Amino acid sequence: MSGKVEGAGDIFSGGGIPYVDAKMKAELCANRTPLGIVDATPCARNQFGDDEVSFIVRSKVLEGDHKLALSHNEVRERQAKAVLDRLAAGASSIGPVFLVQVETKSGQTAWALDSEPGDGNVKATDSGDAPADAGDDDGIPY
Repeated sequence: MSGKVEGAGDIFSGGGIPYVDAKMKAELCANRTPLGIVDATPCARNQFGDDEVSFIVRSKVLEGDHKLALSHNEVRERQAKAVLDRLAAGASSIGPVFLVQVETKSGQTAWALDSEPGDGNVKATDSGDAPADAGDDDGIPY
């Protein structure tokens, strides 16, 4: 068996779309960076066997599209489905949305998307509202 050895990066790196890592999440939250959502997956099993909800986001501060993967819950799944509905209805992007930290019912801190930028403090509740469609004149910087 002789032949060319191919790189495996595109197979094992999440489909070519880079993930928003922990450092990026903290920076996006701290800087109140507006994001646009261009795709979503309401529920998928990740490589570790956990269910997650993912959003493909873009912004001027990110180089290209990035995958924001969050642990699955019903609120996030409902938001992802609402995003997909609006994209299917003709929106090219949904936003602006902001990455914030919220306190869950169990008292844990979690990442969430919100239509308002955070103030640097953990929000007491997650609104659960779907973000608005982004129009051409919304001034969204992505």
